[in-house]
Amino acid sequence: MQESKSNEQQLSNDDQKTLELVKEKAYVYQQKWVQAEDLLLDFKYMNHQKDEKIKELEEHIEKLEKNLNNLKGPVKPNHKKK
Repeated sequence: MQESKSNEQQLSNDDQKTLELVKEKAYVYQQKWVQAEDLLLDFKYMNHQKDEKIKELEEHIEKLEKNLNNLKGPVKPNHKKK
Protein backbone atom coordinates (compact mmCIF):
# COMPACT_ATOMS: atom_id res chain seq x y z
CA MET A 1 0.00 0.00 0.00
CA GLN A 2 2.81 2.41 0.89
CA GLU A 3 4.55 1.54 -2.35
CA SER A 4 1.44 2.64 -4.20
CA LYS A 5 1.37 5.92 -2.27
CA SER A 6 5.05 6.57 -2.88
CA ASN A 7 4.55 5.90 -6.58
CA GLU A 8 1.66 8.36 -6.65
CA GLN A 9 3.77 10.97 -4.86
CA GLN A 10 6.46 10.65 -7.49
CA LEU A 11 3.99 11.40 -10.28
CA SER A 12 3.73 14.89 -11.65
CA ASN A 13 0.56 16.91 -11.20
CA ASP A 14 -0.57 16.14 -14.75
CA ASP A 15 0.04 12.44 -14.22
CA GLN A 16 -1.90 12.54 -10.95
CA LYS A 17 -4.82 14.27 -12.67
CA THR A 18 -4.71 11.64 -15.41
CA LEU A 19 -4.61 8.87 -12.82
CA GLU A 20 -7.61 10.32 -10.98
CA LEU A 21 -9.51 10.65 -14.26
CA VAL A 22 -8.79 7.03 -15.13
CA LYS A 23 -9.94 5.93 -11.66
CA GLU A 24 -13.17 7.92 -12.03
CA LYS A 25 -13.83 6.46 -15.46
CA ALA A 26 -13.16 2.95 -14.14
CA TYR A 27 -15.63 3.55 -11.31
CA VAL A 28 -18.29 4.84 -13.72
CA TYR A 29 -17.69 1.86 -16.01
CA GLN A 30 -18.04 -0.52 -13.06
CA GLN A 31 -21.32 1.12 -12.02
CA LYS A 32 -22.70 0.90 -15.56
CA TRP A 33 -21.68 -2.77 -15.69
CA VAL A 34 -23.55 -3.49 -12.46
CA GLN A 35 -26.62 -1.65 -13.76
CA ALA A 36 -26.49 -3.65 -17.00
CA GLU A 37 -26.28 -6.92 -15.06
CA ASP A 38 -29.26 -5.87 -12.92
CA LEU A 39 -31.25 -4.99 -16.02
CA LEU A 40 -30.40 -8.33 -17.61
CA LEU A 41 -31.54 -10.21 -14.51
CA ASP A 42 -34.78 -8.19 -14.47
CA PHE A 43 -35.46 -9.11 -18.10
CA LYS A 44 -34.75 -12.78 -17.41
CA TYR A 45 -37.14 -12.73 -14.44
CA MET A 46 -39.87 -10.98 -16.42
CA ASN A 47 -39.42 -13.42 -19.31
CA HIS A 48 -39.71 -16.35 -16.92
CA GLN A 49 -42.93 -14.89 -15.48
CA LYS A 50 -44.37 -14.44 -18.97
CA ASP A 51 -43.47 -18.04 -19.87
CA GLU A 52 -45.23 -19.28 -16.72
CA LYS A 53 -48.33 -17.20 -17.51
CA ILE A 54 -48.40 -18.50 -21.10
CA LYS A 55 -48.15 -22.06 -19.81
CA GLU A 56 -51.05 -21.45 -17.39
CA LEU A 57 -53.19 -19.96 -20.15
CA GLU A 58 -52.42 -22.83 -22.54
CA GLU A 59 -53.45 -25.34 -19.87
CA HIS A 60 -56.65 -23.38 -19.22
CA ILE A 61 -57.44 -23.31 -22.95
CA GLU A 62 -56.94 -27.09 -23.13
CA LYS A 63 -59.40 -27.60 -20.27
CA LEU A 64 -61.93 -25.32 -21.91
CA GLU A 65 -61.58 -27.16 -25.21
CA LYS A 66 -62.10 -30.52 -23.46
CA ASN A 67 -65.18 -29.16 -21.71
CA LEU A 68 -66.51 -27.84 -24.99
CA ASN A 69 -65.97 -31.20 -26.69
CA ASN A 70 -67.73 -32.95 -23.80
CA LEU A 71 -70.68 -30.56 -24.10
CA LYS A 72 -71.07 -31.18 -27.84
CA GLY A 73 -71.44 -34.93 -27.39
CA PRO A 74 -74.09 -36.77 -29.36
CA VAL A 75 -76.83 -34.41 -30.41
CA LYS A 76 -80.36 -35.67 -29.73
CA PRO A 77 -83.03 -33.98 -31.77
CA ASN A 78 -85.88 -32.75 -29.62
CA HIS A 79 -88.43 -32.00 -32.31
CA LYS A 80 -92.08 -32.50 -31.70
CA LYS A 81 -94.13 -33.19 -34.78
CA LYS A 82 -97.69 -32.00 -34.79
